[in-house]
Amino acid sequence: MHIYWTEITITDADAGTSVAGNEARNKVSTELSRPRDHKGLLIVGGDGETKPASVIYHGKTVSSELLLIVLRSIAAGLGKNWRFVYKESRSVKRVTEIYDRYKAEAHAEREGQNALRRPIPPYVIIGDGTAATVDHTTLRQSAWGKARVAPAEILHIGFEDPWSHYNQHKMGQFPQLLGLPGLAQRPALGGPNEDGKEDVTGPRDSTRFAADTRAERARLAEHVRANKRLLIATAYGPAVRPLELLRLAMSVLAIVPRGTTALHDSARGAILREGIDEDELNDMLLLAHPDHFPRYRLLLADTTAGLHWLYADKIDICTGAGKPRAVDETMVTSELYEAVRTRLWEPVERWDDAKKRRAILSGTEGLYRETDWSVGERYCVMGGGGVGVNMVERAEETDKWVDWLATKTLHESFPIGRNDILLKHPAASASERRGQPMRMDDFAYGRNDQLAVILPAEPKWRFGQGCDLDRVEEAAPRLRVTFKQSPDAKYDKVPSAPQMSKQPIPALIRDHDEQVSDLEGGAFKFYDSYARPQAIQDPRSYDRVIRCAGQDIREVGQAEKIAAMLELVPLVSPADGRMVGLQTKDESVRVLGAAATGNAALVSAEDAAVKKMRAYHETLPAQGRIIFVGFVFSALNVAEANHYFDPGNGKAPNTNVNTMSLEELEALLGDVDLARRIIEVRKKTQSGYVTIDELKGALVRHVRQVEQMPKGWEEKYDGWKSFDKTLNKQPHNIAKLVGGDEVLAEKIAQAREAVRRTDRALFDEIWKNREALKAKIKGELAKMAEFGRKGWKPSWDVPIAKLTTQYRPADALVY
Repeated sequence: MHIYWTEITITDADAGTSVAGNEARNKVSTELSRPRDHKGLLIVGGDGETKPASVIYHGKTVSSELLLIVLRSIAAGLGKNWRFVYKESRSVKRVTEIYDRYKAEAHAEREGQNALRRPIPPYVIIGDGTAATVDHTTLRQSAWGKARVAPAEILHIGFEDPWSHYNQHKMGQFPQLLGLPGLAQRPALGGPNEDGKEDVTGPRDSTRFAADTRAERARLAEHVRANKRLLIATAYGPAVRPLELLRLAMSVLAIVPRGTTALHDSARGAILREGIDEDELNDMLLLAHPDHFPRYRLLLADTTAGLHWLYADKIDICTGAGKPRAVDETMVTSELYEAVRTRLWEPVERWDDAKKRRAILSGTEGLYRETDWSVGERYCVMGGGGVGVNMVERAEETDKWVDWLATKTLHESFPIGRNDILLKHPAASASERRGQPMRMDDFAYGRNDQLAVILPAEPKWRFGQGCDLDRVEEAAPRLRVTFKQSPDAKYDKVPSAPQMSKQPIPALIRDHDEQVSDLEGGAFKFYDSYARPQAIQDPRSYDRVIRCAGQDIREVGQAEKIAAMLELVPLVSPADGRMVGLQTKDESVRVLGAAATGNAALVSAEDAAVKKMRAYHETLPAQGRIIFVGFVFSALNVAEANHYFDPGNGKAPNTNVNTMSLEELEALLGDVDLARRIIEVRKKTQSGYVTIDELKGALVRHVRQVEQMPKGWEEKYDGWKSFDKTLNKQPHNIAKLVGGDEVLAEKIAQAREAVRRTDRALFDEIWKNREALKAKIKGELAKMAEFGRKGWKPSWDVPIAKLTTQYRPADALVY
């Protein structure tokens, strides 16, 4: 739209100069092309006919049509009557209508501007991964969560979910354990050959797991766009647009309460070591924290290490299991250390080619699909565990030679059968498949015995133990790696030779041909039969080092440092009193997921809630017990912290038999004995149960194994002398009277108490009621014998039908 106006004068209030005519028009046209604040134009005179309008210019406008800017400026000064006449033939009425409409909306616009100037502080979730997503969605699925968040909007601070960047790999859990609470998209469970289903007999595909988290974020985003609106100011007037799911791509360094002007020493030191400029940090801490601002301010670092403050009243910390460890400064030169390290504010989504091709990586960085695995031929993978397994698998996919070594032994990398396929049966093995690659669960005989020989399944691999990196140096075009004996590595799981316990673990490596090389001169020599790359003759020469040393949960950017100036106490589950997170006493700041449970330094091991948490952890299936940081454990704890299973919050209790606590089982089933037996069979499984029929079968096998009555029990019981005098004795005394059978004596004591509960009066005069008592106790023993044969009680049918093997479907999102 082209606007023609009467003669105007523009005055620059700052410079004290004026322009008119064509020069004024040109200046307005120039300024209107700049995307700036419209409030710089102010109409101060003119009647639109004979007296020209005068515009005071403060140097700030927006890109828009002159007419609308003028009308909005006039509308801000309500009560004045302004008219405009154009040289071009136009309807004055139309202009007036436009003006009247803007005048009517001026009040709403000012209210919107006020809201933008001092908005409601966001509800901050630090993190954007799985735990953060479970936190967000379970907060939005209950009245309790709505009350906690309202009236704020949730803002995530962090970089992209790392699982969305991982190369496709096999996880440490089967899919039946990874349908997380609150997420709408779950694994479709099936057999190994069912189309569209996930195989419940093998590990889950990592990309499917990442897709579930991504799908939930999309569900949250869609719901926000459909149900939330934001009033904004535009050059054309106030406007309403859909609200977006918010994420601030920065890292959080610290939470600083109002009134605090200095960081905790441990947090400050970690921040400076990470590379933050000390002067800038000091300047930021000198900035005032006004009383009318929210109570906390978060110190943020952007992707250039620039610092910023963000203010909030409520914060959830979901930073995960820690910052991945690569090499430390003592292992390399300072130049090499700076070249290969990644800082907290350098996420994988912003890596350049040099980062992708680094010669030294952490195990987590090696998992990223952005990492270029075309680099070189020979890799050193230092460190065991699940990530070490993933690195060897990735090396196999990319046809690399690999030396995989552990500071102790690699046995801890094979806690579950899923990993056994990396191993080979020793030639001396009793297995009929000796000398061949292992299948899943073939290594069951050696999982808990560090003396069991571990051999690589592939000719290009060597597997070692008892050593650590001593020095990594540049030796173009490769690296030169020197190893050292692990000083504190001692055997602690040697059931086949208890005398070896606490003895040093020797530093050695084995190749596919079962040849052993000891550590000599900082290296493990090659045997002639080892098929190494032709260009590599020095065993110390590697193209890349990947250090799988776990994650440092006490580093910068993690809960301990972020919340160093806050006092945290256990956040307790309403279901059973166990710790499911940490929080400040007023509940304004919470630490959730692995960030809370994986750091022993944040809690007292003697706290009752912590003890309950650790005891509960031991009842989970083996794949759910991952040093208090696994997804199975962490996601459930986050949901519990948000009262997702709290009947007092109007929610159904947890009925997933794979994760329910003993107290939850007892409350739901109303049968203490059945609840305890379920816990006993569950914790012996690798991956829990896919169906309730599987659980029933496990219970039957368990009962038949532990509840069988001893052979000849009736004859022994009938031959019990001095019944009336010894009935109330302890089991070990009763055993002497029933042929020394201690198992039968325990059963008699159980049957005695069962009769006492129903016929207490008979015990008042045992000598008179001797025959009746003996018959009733024998009747109870007969029931036990029948129970031991069948392995099932009919009374279990109804309560066990209340159980499921997955969490309930996700609830509707509420705001």
